[in-house]
Amino acid sequence: MKIAVFSMDIEDWYHLDYFRSIIKNKEYSLLDGVNNYLELIESYQIPSSFFVLEEIANSQKKLIQDLSNKKYDIGSHGDDHTRPMEIKLSDFRKSISKTKNNLEDIIGREVIGYRAPCFSLDRDRLEVIKDNGFKYDSSKIDFSIHPLYGDLDLADFKKIEKNIYEKDSFFEFENSTTMILNKNIPISGGGYLRILPWK
Repeated sequence: MKIAVFSMDIEDWYHLDYFRSIIKNKEYSLLDGVNNYLELIESYQIPSSFFVLEEIANSQKKLIQDLSNKKYDIGSHGDDHTRPMEIKLSDFRKSISKTKNNLEDIIGREVIGYRAPCFSLDRDRLEVIKDNGFKYDSSKIDFSIHPLYGDLDLADFKKIEKNIYEKDSFFEFENSTTMILNKNIPISGGGYLRILPWK
């Protein structure tokens, strides 16, 4: 049996690290892509998780509430797309608690999933996520040569399916990669959709 896990990070173009140092016109948004994605998954009746930035959730409460009311899984993607490994562990602990509580207030139910911006996560921060009541994370990606990505050690986790790991009833969903010219290349992430042709 084949298993596919679908998810989308709800962030906007100006959240990319590459645009951090420039002045951005935030009036222009690419969030209409959420509707395109919804149309696709609903036409095939595919469940999905949405990892939402707190900054977006605060300005787009109705969108997030509508997704939750449709029984989609709503997870946290942090507050403003700052990479967790850029900030002190104590600050990350405060941030993760605040964003989880805020999302839960918006949707009226528990938030159990997390994905780090730019997959920037290490084991210490994963423990903070677990300690804050999350039931799963989806930040692991086997592409450590990328300067922004983290390298999450799951040596003591049990692999239960391809890209799915478990320890003490906590799950890690690894993001997909494929071998191209003997190199592991991610096949997920918004950057690829922005720079590659649709074919």
